[in-house]
Amino acid sequence: MIQRLALSSGEAIGRNAFWAACLGALLSSAAIAQDIPTAPDAPPPAAADTTESEEGDGRIVGGSVAGAGTAPWQVQIFAKGEGAYTDADVEDDRRRTDGKSKYLWMKKPWERDHRCGGVLIERDWVLTAAHCAKLPRAGNLLEQRGVLVGTQDLLGGGAEYRIERVVTHKLYSAENHVHDVALLRIVPDPKSSRRGPVRMARIRLLGSKPGDLPLMANPFVTVTGWGLTGERETSMSLMRDGWTVNRKASALMEVALSVLPQSRCARIDNYKTAMIPEIICAGSDDGRDSCNGDSGGPMTRAEGRERVLVGIVTFGNGCGIKGMPALYANASAYRKWVSDAIAASRPGQIIAY
Repeated sequence: MIQRLALSSGEAIGRNAFWAACLGALLSSAAIAQDIPTAPDAPPPAAADTTESEEGDGRIVGGSVAGAGTAPWQVQIFAKGEGAYTDADVEDDRRRTDGKSKYLWMKKPWERDHRCGGVLIERDWVLTAAHCAKLPRAGNLLEQRGVLVGTQDLLGGGAEYRIERVVTHKLYSAENHVHDVALLRIVPDPKSSRRGPVRMARIRLLGSKPGDLPLMANPFVTVTGWGLTGERETSMSLMRDGWTVNRKASALMEVALSVLPQSRCARIDNYKTAMIPEIICAGSDDGRDSCNGDSGGPMTRAEGRERVLVGIVTFGNGCGIKGMPALYANASAYRKWVSDAIAASRPGQIIAY
């Protein structure tokens, strides 16, 4: 899933941030692994309306590379300046003997800098998870985070934007994972040297047009992200199969999931307090999932000839556990909050609304 445990001092606590909850969740998974409907292959996204921590416990597991140009609304939130790892940080991490190494020296620079996903919903506004807009230590988010738009490959293309203001939901709870939404206003970064091919477009929220089908009337959704791509049974396990370090993907990945009744997630102990109307429960029965680094990214579905935004990656137990669903913020439920929060924001501010 997208929002999972923070893996470093520069990464916000996300989807799998509950340390002790994993045991209970694993015990619960056996009881719910049998009846999650299998989502069909996601239909190719049609052209959207083109008018133009942090890293949680989420990543795409069991998915595939997204088709070129199919998610022009997807953005990356990355660490920069004092928010990014230094060479000294990498060397210090290599020398750790306490079992808490993040294996930074085994990762590419772009892997170290990646924090979250996000989705362009207006010309210069990104919707993401609130936990992606929180720094793990004192500092200025506007200076320590940037946004990459207009590419599905983190190794090339796209343009870097700076964050000009931030609005997080005033009722966001890191403990219960409710109201985990935030807005970032972005502007081109004149200091950036990255000027590759750019293909960007906004995506509208489900329910923003008359005739949109209710959520459960079409429960087959697609989640995209640059997060980790391997199974993980707990929120703390960085490695699998001995000494293989979980890695992120430079190419945008996608996975087909099913929206499930909230009663499914309510069976899981550490999900129970998150079961508010604004939460979506979604998953698969075969280990397809989102995971670390996917937090804040979009869950979309086909609506007629276009794709619409359904949810935002929020929280989950582990990654890729068969029968274990995860939690997503219901984007449609925040349409009014989005418009009101934009109106309430001012340049240079980081506010809760």
